[in-house]
Amino acid sequence: MGFDAEFDTDLIAANERVGFFKLAMTPGQDGFLGALLVTDHIGKPVEFRVTYPVKPSLVQQTIYGASLIPHIGIELCGRPLYEMLETKPSLLLVEDDQFLPLSEAVTGFVARVRRPEQLTELVQEDSEETLLTHPTSRFQPLAIAWPSHYDSE
Repeated sequence: MGFDAEFDTDLIAANERVGFFKLAMTPGQDGFLGALLVTDHIGKPVEFRVTYPVKPSLVQQTIYGASLIPHIGIELCGRPLYEMLETKPSLLLVEDDQFLPLSEAVTGFVARVRRPEQLTELVQEDSEETLLTHPTSRFQPLAIAWPSHYDSE
């Protein structure tokens, strides 16, 4: 874990946009859907994109092995969805550390945010993590991970 940081209430300016990327299983559990939602600074949806189902074959599953999910999430869903956006977010939040490499394909920052009690796995080698706390302790702390090539400030 990195350092403790206080939450900056001016973190997101009125003209900033926040994106949320998710890779989900299809209802039949035989493929994946990528989705990217962009909101304004108060959380109002501005743009939403979703992929067609991506159904990896048995050969692809064998060839890619453990890198199948990151490949689908980044190369087949995340990057194309981001490129289609008319409104590019300045911050893109991803659900899992394995999608942090999206930072190489987007112009804004990429981070993963979750509650500290949800941290059951180690942070990937090529990422860093910190705990954000609100100065008044009014909100629960958040664990944030970002690619290691980012400046920690």
